[in-house]
Amino acid sequence: MNWTREQGEAIESRGENLLLAAAAGSGKTAVLVERVVSLILKDKVDVESLLVMTFTKAAASEMKERIAKRLEVALETEADKDTIRLQLDKIAGAQISTIHSFCSRLVRASSQVLGIDPASRTMDAEEEQMMLEEELDLLFTRLYAQEADWFVPLAESFSNTRNDEGFRNLMIRLYDFMQGSPDPRAWMEEACEHFHIQGELLDSEYIQVLKTSIQETLMEAVSLLADMRKLVEEELPYLAATQEADEALIEELSQSLAEDFPSFMRQASSISWSRQKAKPKNMDVDERAKAAHDTMRKALKKQVGDELGRMVPSDLEQLKEQVDTVYLRLRDLAEVAYDFMEQIEERKKAGKLLSFSDLEHYALRALENQDILDNIREQYEHVFVDEYQDTSLVQEKIVRRISRKDNLFMVGDVKQSIYRFRGAAPEVFQQKKVEYRKKGGPGRLIALNQNFRSSLPVVNCVNHIFENLMTLSLGEIDYTEGEALVYGANLDTEQRPVSFHFIDKNALGLEDETFYDLAYMEREAKVAAELLKKEKGKLFFDHKKGKMRPMEWRDMVVILRAKKNWGDKYVQALKQAQVPVYMDRPMGYFESVEIRVMTEILNLVDNKDQDYAWLSFLRSPIIGMSDHELAILFAGRKKESILDLVYEHRDDAKIKRATSLVDAWQQDRERIDVGALVQKILQDSQWLVLVGAMDAAAQRRANLRLFLARAQDYARKSYGGLRGFLHLFERMKNKELDPGVAMTAGEKSDVVRIVTVHGSKGLEYPLVLVGGTGKGFNARESQELLLMHRSLGLGPEVTNLEKNYRMKTSDKYRIAKKMRQESRSEELRVLYVAATRAKNRLLFLGGLTRSQMEALDNPYLAPLRKGNSYAEWFYPLVIQKDSPYYRASLVDELALHKVKQVRDKNHQERREEIRQALAQAQAQAVPVNWNRFGRKEEVRALLPSKLGVTDVFRLHNKGLDFYRVGKKLETRVPTFLEEEKKDRGTARGLILHRVMQSIDFAHVDSLQDVQAQLDQMVEHEILLPEERKIVEASKILKFFKSDLGQRVLKAKRVQRELAFNIRYPASEVFPEAKEEGLEEDILLQGVMDLVAEEEDGFLLLDYKTDRSVEDFNNPHSLSYQKYAKQLSLYKMALEKLGGKKVKQIALYLFASDEVKEMEV
Repeated sequence: MNWTREQGEAIESRGENLLLAAAAGSGKTAVLVERVVSLILKDKVDVESLLVMTFTKAAASEMKERIAKRLEVALETEADKDTIRLQLDKIAGAQISTIHSFCSRLVRASSQVLGIDPASRTMDAEEEQMMLEEELDLLFTRLYAQEADWFVPLAESFSNTRNDEGFRNLMIRLYDFMQGSPDPRAWMEEACEHFHIQGELLDSEYIQVLKTSIQETLMEAVSLLADMRKLVEEELPYLAATQEADEALIEELSQSLAEDFPSFMRQASSISWSRQKAKPKNMDVDERAKAAHDTMRKALKKQVGDELGRMVPSDLEQLKEQVDTVYLRLRDLAEVAYDFMEQIEERKKAGKLLSFSDLEHYALRALENQDILDNIREQYEHVFVDEYQDTSLVQEKIVRRISRKDNLFMVGDVKQSIYRFRGAAPEVFQQKKVEYRKKGGPGRLIALNQNFRSSLPVVNCVNHIFENLMTLSLGEIDYTEGEALVYGANLDTEQRPVSFHFIDKNALGLEDETFYDLAYMEREAKVAAELLKKEKGKLFFDHKKGKMRPMEWRDMVVILRAKKNWGDKYVQALKQAQVPVYMDRPMGYFESVEIRVMTEILNLVDNKDQDYAWLSFLRSPIIGMSDHELAILFAGRKKESILDLVYEHRDDAKIKRATSLVDAWQQDRERIDVGALVQKILQDSQWLVLVGAMDAAAQRRANLRLFLARAQDYARKSYGGLRGFLHLFERMKNKELDPGVAMTAGEKSDVVRIVTVHGSKGLEYPLVLVGGTGKGFNARESQELLLMHRSLGLGPEVTNLEKNYRMKTSDKYRIAKKMRQESRSEELRVLYVAATRAKNRLLFLGGLTRSQMEALDNPYLAPLRKGNSYAEWFYPLVIQKDSPYYRASLVDELALHKVKQVRDKNHQERREEIRQALAQAQAQAVPVNWNRFGRKEEVRALLPSKLGVTDVFRLHNKGLDFYRVGKKLETRVPTFLEEEKKDRGTARGLILHRVMQSIDFAHVDSLQDVQAQLDQMVEHEILLPEERKIVEASKILKFFKSDLGQRVLKAKRVQRELAFNIRYPASEVFPEAKEEGLEEDILLQGVMDLVAEEEDGFLLLDYKTDRSVEDFNNPHSLSYQKYAKQLSLYKMALEKLGGKKVKQIALYLFASDEVKEMEV
């Protein structure tokens, strides 16, 4: 296999710790496998001395299989066959497993040191949940019985309900959270002691943390005010006095915070804002700018006035009282938590039980024993950790202990860290990247950014979206040159753009009358079905088979953020549209008819006096009573219980059968366990047979078999009999612990699959439709009564039970803000994972309201855009911008099955409005007073962060004046406004570039071949019919028949529309930067038309459609110099990224069918 330079280094490097930052589709598993095989074959390392830890059992199984296959190949070519056979025999027992499996082996081997029974078994999640609740019941019963004067107030302080249910949920949540820390008690102690004020409050650490948090809020206000000032200066000059007053207020608060905190507290509790001046009647202003300013000032007032005012009490005495009250409450909470932990430990020890978190904590304890640690380090010569970005703090500590300074290989991608809810700590990966990047650091960082999975449009679209969204504050990583994907797949025939489909949530007047009453999810699911039907049968390049073939249902997958509600709606809509579909874990399990009937039967067996349960049983197919029969039965008997009526009418054949069955099952309950009881009910009632006559029969039978398996499993663990099982089932339902169902569709079934983002991780599909992108993010976690954060501690509320009020502490505000940021960062990484699953075709689908779209269309509101859904994030990035890599469209629900290009009804009017706004901004621009700064700082401030290659030549002559506010310079017009100015030559050039990007090089032998491909491009929506008429097939054929074209066809590898991002000295573009000796870099971006890799170097080719060879004969002409500079930058980037020399640069001039070689 031909490995890239970076892949080769990861495989062959020895004697140092390595961190492999492997982007999506970069072949990281193949590299890990090859490194293992290389150690076995070249270094003669025994496979049993390798420790490979994966994230899932499936990943471990796949890795074993891939290593074995690779060794089997080596068996055919390597000389030392006996050694390879021996290693193959050992693969099955090799330590290639999950980290929990490794911990389990270590704990059982160290059981004597740890003082636990080696026969202890590991509980599953449901068993542990039940145990926690049973032990909490016992603990609360004991504490209530003690009548301690502190416990009831504690329970009331941490519960929003009239009973203690909220407090119970909190205790289990706190227990689970503490288990994610390497030292649970130490974490809890530190979190509590933060509120313990010893000495003067003003001198305490608590006040310093509070002041830092307030300072951050004020800095955000300053940033918002800077955006508002720009808007006022350019569009709303009559608000200058208001702007000055707001800035002065924030400046005064900042100064007070720094110099006199008690004074600041008084100010913050009663902030007085200046009155905003009304717009003069004779002044014309942009209404969108005015609306944006109003929104921004409202946000400023909320941020500073409301939140800061509520966060900080009016005086120190009140603050001290709050902190002391919170401290006492948290100390009581900690004692209950410690009692709970001890009680659970005793229960597990007595029952010889272990939880998954126990495995990790016991493993840590075992590794504190030097003999055990030495044995482990001696046993494993090399340690591998896969999916390192999802490692928890506890797991990271284990990895650090068992590894040495030269034998650890970690692989992952922080952009794909999506398991924070399970304790994943992406900051660990990020910190290690910083350390490993340093010269002389603890290890070496190797980056794999080349994507071998996805088509060029997918790669470029992903880069476009995430380079505009992913930063340290959102995503917890800067999506710059080092993180962007580099196209590496051999899918040059696959050039269909990524599709963004937006549904107007306010649209009415649909032709399909049944559509009026459908919920939005159903509306979206119907649109999804139509989009998938349009894709069926379209040709795509199957990389595994090495040829084009029609798209089948099995090639398509729908990815949803979560299946609850959405999954069922999609399944229903696809089935109605005659699209075969499969979802392996329907969230409707608990509400399905077959499961509801079973639970109601068990409720009757537990207690016959239950009206709803009788109704459900009698109406079920098991008994088969109709609504008419039930109406006759209950006529005039409203006050009697159904149980009385049932036994009163035992002569009725159906009722007799029902009562006989229930009576018999009640007798069975006394002599058999719940597992056997469920099995007998299924046999006696023939319920498994009856559901076979219903729709989705296979799925229903699978659900019932799973129900039986759960009952049998519960019986083996023997907690509480039938009533305990029913209680557990209800808790699972309430907590949404979906038990899943058995698979009813195999990999070869020709169906569309519906999966979650988490379920899709590590997989790839020819076509991906990401649905539900308009669904708002869930902020429920940051709204709990008590917030918990790994590094920031606890965020409680102050509760006054006597006066019956609650108040958030500053710590709760601080932690809630951090949790929202982390949650949104995780959502962005979730979106990245979903988008990078696609190989050939990628579609996004979601809904926005008209008010949302209007706000997103308003350029003045950009500073406030945070986005509460995926659709809100990418809508402004794609909706009005032309690109060969993506297309955005609004679903036209008046005809449902049609999709149209987004064009506002008043598009021409809006274009004119924006032109006028640009002109007005240019005329009214207020020069910045740069005299306050030195010349060097002025130049540094004006430098752009990134620049397109095509801008370099233009800006070299203008310098930084182009970026200076107030200069009468050209104003860059948005792309969608420029399109009217495009002449036919420019339009023809764009179309021809799209054709050359998409055409299949394997079928260009004749004019008929080229014409057929052009017709296919229309069918695949790469070209519009009117664009097809512009393209001359003969011109394209002449290119491929030319010497240059023949070289392209025979090249070792060809890449088209090769996008790049590289660092480039700002001094090479801006003379001012050179004069001031600035060493800053800018991010240089560009796209090369075609790169052909030949044995001795690269051929770099650029297409021109409206130029002749005469335009490039004079090296001193502006045209020549412009393109020479552009191509020289392409050459520099290509040699830097490709690792080979560029041996020739050529322009192909389609207008004259000529080639012009460029010397740069």
